[in-house]
Amino acid sequence: MWKGIAICLCLLVAQLTMLSWIDHRLGGSESAQRQVTSVQAPPRAREDDDDDAALG
Repeated sequence: MWKGIAICLCLLVAQLTMLSWIDHRLGGSESAQRQVTSVQAPPRAREDDDDDAALG
């Protein structure tokens, strides 16, 4: 059981190392920074007559 856990951890570390290496090689740490933009939803048109008829 411990041998299997050790193998899984080694494979995980190897995968993370390779992904990090590929990311740095492609310049991901500098040029591919995520840009966060906020989008506001447009105000909805209210149709009070339809809503009141559906509720009542």
